Amino acid sequence: MFLIAFLAGLIISFIASLPAGPVNLSIVHATLIHGRRSGLRIALGALIIETIYAALAVFGVHLIFSDEIFLKRVSLVSIPVLIILGLVSLFKKDFLKRYETRNGKNDFFTGVSLTLSNPMILLFWITVSAFLQANEWMNQDLLNNLAFIGGVSLGVFLLFYFLILITSRQNKKVTPRFKRNMNVILGWVFVGLGILMSFKAAWEYFSGRL
Repeated sequence: MFLIAFLAGLIISFIASLPAGPVNLSIVHATLIHGRRSGLRIALGALIIETIYAALAVFGVHLIFSDEIFLKRVSLVSIPVLIILGLVSLFKKDFLKRYETRNGKNDFFTGVSLTLSNPMILLFWITVSAFLQANEWMNQDLLNNLAFIGGVSLGVFLLFYFLILITSRQNKKVTPRFKRNMNVILGWVFVGLGILMSFKAAWEYFSGRL
């Protein structure tokens, strides 16, 4: 049971982290512009919050935050976060470079804020842990829970690190012009996601789902 819980957390977290969301795009962007360390700092920030979400899920937070509508409302925080990050990337070309002088604290905060502002990740892990427990692949034993959380952390880390390795190999081939274009592309992607989420939230609100 211990090994099953660990492998379940590892495999599910690795697969769930594959889609090209805001965190993955930020890691790729930072790695291309400033190298592995910058990407690793963003990955670390995101990893810590996702691990906390997984821990909250397996230790019974669903008893407190079982209301999906509540979580959707909290997730609205991610809209201004995405738009602000996008606008900063569009209009301040030296944004990441300036924060490098602060020992990369902004990279870490970017990873934290992007993950923290998406409580739907918490809902995902609540659903996963409930499914595993319902099928007796995991129970409420402390060691099993810790094994699952450890698997989640390792799975997310492996995906992020794999992404950084692939991206860093292209770093030496990147020209200053390409870096500027990356800023613009990432900026529009974030702004676009923020606008899309705004329309989705408005539609759900007027249809009585939010």
